[in-house]
Amino acid sequence: MAKCLLAAAASCTALCPRPSSSIYAFEGYWLQQSDAEMVRDEVQGAAVGLAMGPGTTLWEALGGGIQQSILRSFGANGTRGAAWRATADYGGSLASAGPVDLAVDLPSGTLFVLDATSVQAYSANRSLLTQWDIPGPPPSDDVNIVSPYVPTGIAVDPSTGNVVVGCYAAYGYGSLGQLFKFSPDGSLMCHWGGGKVAVDGAGYIYVVDRDGSGILKYSSSGAKLLRMNQGSGGLRGIAVHSQLGRLFATNSATSEVQVFATSNKLLGTLGKAGNGAEPEIGMPTTIAVDEATGKVYVADAATYYVLRFNNGPVPPCTDSGTNCELCETPTACAQCKDMAAYEVGPSGRCQHVP
Repeated sequence: MAKCLLAAAASCTALCPRPSSSIYAFEGYWLQQSDAEMVRDEVQGAAVGLAMGPGTTLWEALGGGIQQSILRSFGANGTRGAAWRATADYGGSLASAGPVDLAVDLPSGTLFVLDATSVQAYSANRSLLTQWDIPGPPPSDDVNIVSPYVPTGIAVDPSTGNVVVGCYAAYGYGSLGQLFKFSPDGSLMCHWGGGKVAVDGAGYIYVVDRDGSGILKYSSSGAKLLRMNQGSGGLRGIAVHSQLGRLFATNSATSEVQVFATSNKLLGTLGKAGNGAEPEIGMPTTIAVDEATGKVYVADAATYYVLRFNNGPVPPCTDSGTNCELCETPTACAQCKDMAAYEVGPSGRCQHVP
């Protein structure tokens, strides 16, 4: 075990395991790009996007310019799968800055790649299906208030297949941005303020503020519902696990992943620097969660690792309705996810919130 961990920085291309008893147990890591791949690709890229595909396939987008833009798949244990440059190999036309983020529609396996100006959709066998441009800001007589949009994140609504793209304004902070909702073929459906984005199984949309100080929760139609995790900044990536009602946000300022209930309750952290029980994450950026297994995958820009954590088993909900207080698996109970109705009490069961 020690040899595997020590050798990882140089040669580990599959999962190097590490045991832990935590519910968010660190399970191991692998390099985003092996030494051989860096030599072959003539570049060292950093992961700008992680997304779960069908089965246990994890997709990664390496950014850093068009020649450094690699899309690669991994097995759950870090085994290498398909890899290609979308612009060169399969007819795409990534902007010169390369990919910004990616998302996968389940179960079709359609891969959506976001760059600085557009979205490209690829089939499971990597054929380009379609692509469309991100709309620009509306015209204005005052050039001082017209800020170009900078695409930052993409997510797919698992219930509808609609694609949501978050953009920041190039100048300014907070609400100076847009969320665009597209149909799977790229037709614009609606838009409102936004940034880095995730969508849960109920269609709720979670957005990281431009300055990384908080997370906004919207309805599927764009109504602002609440603001989560008001802080001093550092939030980078975001992912949601719908079955357990958990939201994961990477924080580069505190070198950790913060775990929330989707109702805005802080549940804990993963990989907090220096706690001794888990690896010292340096700069967590993008993140993905496997909805079926609960595994959490985090890209670290400081070490170029992909780290895997165990989010705990996905339990079935054995009770519902008025019997929710007796539910043995409250984290899977819809009422326990509702901040205004129930919460998980000290006993580990649901209790009504006064």
